[in-house]
Amino acid sequence: MAEYATHDNGQKQVFPTGAQRNAGDGKGHYEDVSPIMMERLAKLLERGANIYGSLNYAKGMPMMRTMQSLLRHAYNYLEGKRDEDHLAAVVFNAMVLMHTEAMILRGRLPKELDNMPDYTPKPEKAEKPTMMEDSTDEIVRNVLSVSTSLWSKP
Repeated sequence: MAEYATHDNGQKQVFPTGAQRNAGDGKGHYEDVSPIMMERLAKLLERGANIYGSLNYAKGMPMMRTMQSLLRHAYNYLEGKRDEDHLAAVVFNAMVLMHTEAMILRGRLPKELDNMPDYTPKPEKAEKPTMMEDSTDEIVRNVLSVSTSLWSKP
Protein backbone atom coordinates (compact mmCIF):
# COMPACT_ATOMS: atom_id res chain seq x y z
CA MET A 1 0.00 0.00 0.00
CA ALA A 2 1.25 3.50 -0.85
CA GLU A 3 2.54 5.81 1.86
CA TYR A 4 0.85 9.20 1.93
CA ALA A 5 1.84 12.40 3.71
CA THR A 6 -0.43 15.04 5.19
CA HIS A 7 0.86 18.49 4.26
CA ASP A 8 0.87 21.21 6.91
CA ASN A 9 1.81 24.80 6.09
CA GLY A 10 1.91 25.71 9.79
CA GLN A 11 -1.10 28.01 9.54
CA LYS A 12 -4.14 26.69 11.36
CA GLN A 13 -7.75 27.76 11.24
CA VAL A 14 -9.51 27.16 14.57
CA PHE A 15 -13.30 26.88 14.64
CA PRO A 16 -15.62 27.85 17.54
CA THR A 17 -16.10 24.14 18.25
CA GLY A 18 -12.36 23.73 18.84
CA ALA A 19 -11.83 21.79 15.60
CA GLN A 20 -8.79 22.79 13.56
CA ARG A 21 -7.79 22.64 9.91
CA ASN A 22 -4.82 23.69 7.88
CA ALA A 23 -5.50 27.20 6.52
CA GLY A 24 -6.90 27.21 2.97
CA ASP A 25 -4.83 30.13 1.68
CA GLY A 26 -3.24 29.47 -1.70
CA LYS A 27 -5.23 26.30 -2.36
CA GLY A 28 -7.81 27.79 -4.69
CA HIS A 29 -11.50 28.61 -4.27
CA TYR A 30 -13.05 25.57 -5.88
CA GLU A 31 -16.35 26.46 -4.25
CA ASP A 32 -16.47 29.60 -6.42
CA VAL A 33 -16.55 27.61 -9.67
CA SER A 34 -20.07 27.91 -11.02
CA PRO A 35 -21.96 24.60 -10.89
CA ILE A 36 -24.04 25.86 -13.83
CA MET A 37 -20.91 26.32 -15.95
CA MET A 38 -19.53 22.99 -14.73
CA GLU A 39 -22.70 21.16 -15.78
CA ARG A 40 -22.69 22.74 -19.25
CA LEU A 41 -19.00 21.93 -19.66
CA ALA A 42 -19.53 18.34 -18.47
CA LYS A 43 -22.36 17.87 -20.98
CA LEU A 44 -20.20 19.28 -23.78
CA LEU A 45 -17.42 16.88 -22.71
CA GLU A 46 -19.91 14.00 -22.82
CA ARG A 47 -21.07 14.93 -26.33
CA GLY A 48 -17.45 15.18 -27.43
CA ALA A 49 -16.55 11.84 -25.82
CA ASN A 50 -19.37 10.20 -27.80
CA ILE A 51 -17.72 11.44 -31.00
CA TYR A 52 -13.95 11.48 -30.27
CA GLY A 53 -13.57 9.32 -27.15
CA SER A 54 -13.06 10.38 -23.55
CA LEU A 55 -10.09 12.64 -22.81
CA ASN A 56 -9.30 13.04 -26.51
CA TYR A 57 -8.02 16.58 -25.82
CA ALA A 58 -5.43 15.23 -23.36
CA LYS A 59 -3.62 13.46 -26.22
CA GLY A 60 -2.48 16.91 -27.33
CA MET A 61 -3.14 19.07 -30.34
CA PRO A 62 -1.54 22.27 -31.61
CA MET A 63 -2.49 25.16 -29.35
CA MET A 64 -3.21 27.51 -32.25
CA ARG A 65 -5.82 25.08 -33.58
CA THR A 66 -7.49 25.13 -30.16
CA MET A 67 -7.31 28.95 -30.08
CA GLN A 68 -8.99 29.08 -33.50
CA SER A 69 -11.87 27.03 -32.14
CA LEU A 70 -12.12 29.18 -29.00
CA LEU A 71 -12.28 32.38 -31.03
CA ARG A 72 -14.76 30.97 -33.54
CA HIS A 73 -17.14 29.94 -30.74
CA ALA A 74 -16.71 33.30 -28.99
CA TYR A 75 -17.57 35.17 -32.20
CA ASN A 76 -20.49 32.84 -32.95
CA TYR A 77 -21.92 33.59 -29.51
CA LEU A 78 -21.26 37.33 -29.96
CA GLU A 79 -23.10 37.18 -33.29
CA GLY A 80 -26.13 35.73 -31.52
CA LYS A 81 -25.88 32.16 -32.72
CA ARG A 82 -27.35 29.67 -30.26
CA ASP A 83 -27.24 26.54 -32.43
CA GLU A 84 -24.53 25.08 -30.16
CA ASP A 85 -23.45 25.79 -26.60
CA HIS A 86 -20.80 28.22 -27.84
CA LEU A 87 -19.99 29.51 -24.36
CA ALA A 88 -19.30 25.99 -23.05
CA ALA A 89 -17.10 25.48 -26.11
CA VAL A 90 -15.15 28.66 -25.26
CA VAL A 91 -14.62 27.37 -21.70
CA PHE A 92 -13.65 23.93 -23.04
CA ASN A 93 -11.09 25.38 -25.43
CA ALA A 94 -9.63 27.61 -22.70
CA MET A 95 -9.37 24.49 -20.50
CA VAL A 96 -7.59 22.61 -23.30
CA LEU A 97 -5.11 25.48 -23.75
CA MET A 98 -4.37 25.53 -20.01
CA HIS A 99 -4.06 21.74 -19.90
CA THR A 100 -1.79 21.59 -22.96
CA GLU A 101 0.40 24.41 -21.66
CA ALA A 102 0.78 22.66 -18.29
CA MET A 103 1.51 19.27 -19.85
CA ILE A 104 4.16 20.82 -22.11
CA LEU A 105 5.81 22.44 -19.07
CA ARG A 106 5.67 19.09 -17.24
CA GLY A 107 7.29 17.36 -20.20
CA ARG A 108 4.22 15.17 -20.85
CA LEU A 109 3.42 16.67 -24.25
CA PRO A 110 5.87 17.85 -26.94
CA LYS A 111 6.76 21.54 -26.86
CA GLU A 112 6.03 21.74 -30.60
CA LEU A 113 2.33 21.78 -29.73
CA ASP A 114 2.83 25.34 -28.45
CA ASN A 115 2.63 27.00 -31.84
CA MET A 116 1.06 30.20 -30.55
CA PRO A 117 2.46 33.37 -32.10
CA ASP A 118 4.64 35.54 -29.91
CA TYR A 119 3.93 39.22 -30.40
CA THR A 120 5.87 40.44 -27.37
CA PRO A 121 8.71 42.86 -28.08
CA LYS A 122 12.12 41.26 -28.36
CA PRO A 123 14.61 42.42 -25.73
CA GLU A 124 16.59 45.34 -27.06
CA LYS A 125 20.35 45.20 -27.24
CA ALA A 126 22.07 47.28 -24.62
CA GLU A 127 23.02 50.50 -26.32
CA LYS A 128 25.76 52.89 -25.34
CA PRO A 129 24.36 55.35 -22.79
CA THR A 130 23.53 58.81 -24.08
CA MET A 131 25.55 61.84 -22.99
CA MET A 132 22.73 62.77 -20.61
CA GLU A 133 22.84 59.32 -18.98
CA ASP A 134 26.65 59.56 -18.77
CA SER A 135 26.35 62.96 -17.07
CA THR A 136 23.70 61.70 -14.66
CA ASP A 137 25.81 58.69 -13.73
CA GLU A 138 28.80 60.95 -13.14
CA ILE A 139 26.75 63.29 -10.93
CA VAL A 140 25.44 60.38 -8.87
CA ARG A 141 28.99 59.01 -8.43
CA ASN A 142 30.23 62.46 -7.31
CA VAL A 143 27.37 62.89 -4.82
CA LEU A 144 28.01 59.45 -3.37
CA SER A 145 31.73 60.16 -3.17
CA VAL A 146 31.17 63.46 -1.33
CA SER A 147 28.56 61.89 0.99
CA THR A 148 30.88 59.03 1.85
CA SER A 149 33.79 61.37 2.55
CA LEU A 150 31.61 63.60 4.80
CA TRP A 151 30.45 60.66 6.88
CA SER A 152 33.87 59.12 7.16
CA LYS A 153 35.57 62.27 8.61
CA PRO A 154 35.60 62.66 12.42
